[in-house]
Amino acid sequence: MAIRLVVGLGNPGKEYERTRHNAGFWLGRAFRHGERHQPAQGREIQALVGRHEPTGAWLLLPQSFMNASGRPVQMLAGFFKIKPEEILVVHDELDFAPAVARLKQGGGIAATTA
Repeated sequence: MAIRLVVGLGNPGKEYERTRHNAGFWLGRAFRHGERHQPAQGREIQALVGRHEPTGAWLLLPQSFMNASGRPVQMLAGFFKIKPEEILVVHDELDFAPAVARLKQGGGIAATTA
């Protein structure tokens, strides 16, 4: 199944900008920078929203704190009828060393680490 929505999680504000907790924002910004595409501010959903033109995937960077990021994801996914299995969420994981990534599909704790 194709990824239709990439969500980069982090916390808004200068004090979090260079912290590990913003790893999702970093990847999301790199994703959009490579395509020279500036996301638009989605006031209703409190997020930056953009589109990765070659794939058609949406990019969402919630502008709320991580524990409140579900609402923007739910709103965008609901509007575009994006299924949970078509969403890739990028975030930090304190249980892993820097530069280690975990990819998983679906919920739960089972994962593949690379």
